[in-house]
Amino acid sequence: MASSNVFLKALRNLFPLRDFLYVLQLEEYETLPYAKSALRMWFRRGIEKRDVLRFTARIKATAGICVALQILFAAFFVTQFPSAAFFAAVLSVCIAGLLTPFFVGLAHIVLLPFSAFEKTRLQRNAEMYFAEAGKNTKIIAIAGSYGKTTTRHFIYELLKESYKTQVMPGNINTVIGIAQWLLTKFDPSTQILLVEMDAYHPGEIAASCRMVKPDIAVLTSIGDQHMVRFGTRARLTEAMQEVFAGSKSDAPRICDAETANTLKEHGYIFDLALVNDSSTYRDQPYEAALSGSALHDLRFALAIAEQLNVPAHFAVDIIKNLTSPDRRQQPGTMYGYDAIDDSYNISETTAHAGIAAAKELAAKKGKKLLVLTAGISELSPEDAEIVNKRYGAYLAEHADAVMVLTSIYHPALTEGINGRVPMLSAPSLTEAVPEIQKQFSPEGYVLLVQPEMTDLSY
Repeated sequence: MASSNVFLKALRNLFPLRDFLYVLQLEEYETLPYAKSALRMWFRRGIEKRDVLRFTARIKATAGICVALQILFAAFFVTQFPSAAFFAAVLSVCIAGLLTPFFVGLAHIVLLPFSAFEKTRLQRNAEMYFAEAGKNTKIIAIAGSYGKTTTRHFIYELLKESYKTQVMPGNINTVIGIAQWLLTKFDPSTQILLVEMDAYHPGEIAASCRMVKPDIAVLTSIGDQHMVRFGTRARLTEAMQEVFAGSKSDAPRICDAETANTLKEHGYIFDLALVNDSSTYRDQPYEAALSGSALHDLRFALAIAEQLNVPAHFAVDIIKNLTSPDRRQQPGTMYGYDAIDDSYNISETTAHAGIAAAKELAAKKGKKLLVLTAGISELSPEDAEIVNKRYGAYLAEHADAVMVLTSIYHPALTEGINGRVPMLSAPSLTEAVPEIQKQFSPEGYVLLVQPEMTDLSY
């Protein structure tokens, strides 16, 4: 048994097919991001630590083509050295194994035309189906760099008692995800459908809008998330504005003043409805036990409620009991600490908002603030070091202690913190928790938990 395990481990080390299929999946099947990650992780093994490979049809097809390409490569190599066939066979197997990341990428490229065809087919079918099945349904589309899911959650809570409302669950916000959901889960008797829309490239939100033409559109923000994909602020703005450009001509287009200014700076002119910063709805004051960023998201939801004539007394009553979605600045207890769980996603803006919420909780509890973070991801390479160094300095100013996970952003964070507050480091969340429990008493600290992030960040 032991020798069998040793052999299997050696085989996985020689042919790290699963590892690099996992990298490809984490990179959302994007060719250039995969190539960059594969080069950086070429000799890494056992990459699956924070998540696992999902064996989708696309992954299975990629794996099959990859293995076929490796066999063809080895066979061709052997034919070039007929006088030393055994030696050539051994060498070819070793080379094919070493080149596994390349062959995974090549298999992915081979599949791209088929994937594009399937995506187009699925999108067309969903568009045709929804044109008939959803003809009596009003679409509310929510896009933005951050704040989408919280805004969607608040809209649903405000509307669900007045209208038969459906919302696409979880992270269904891509063209493929939306199309699949429409074809399998949409109820034609739905009055209001909430659709969250996201993109990694210009054109993707526009494609989502063609399937479900928005009657009301919300753009929560144009921030710094996904800059590693878009590259420039101009391309990011181009992608985000598509939720407005793709809506019906008479659709209300809702955003805040900062987003309106960004659109204008980049030449996108729309008739916009701006959210206000007051704590009233239809002239009635409301109270909400929410963080500052969640309150900002609530104002988008209230703008929607006003468009759909939700009564003031009804909305004000609902707001009293609103809570943020899970893992989005959610107060509670974690690992024995009074805590803010902000572990879903992160940008510099949302990181600051999470610290503000945690400091407020710490002040109420009479405790100090301990922050567990892996840094800020999804930035362009040139920005990653600058932003994380800046964030480290921000942590040193606003936190009383920090646990920094040893992601690729660890050096910049450490430089920013610069020894000004107590700092620990750990390779993972699992290993970090016992360390902070040893060093920082739950009786004395409130814990802010930020995302551990994916294995690509380590």
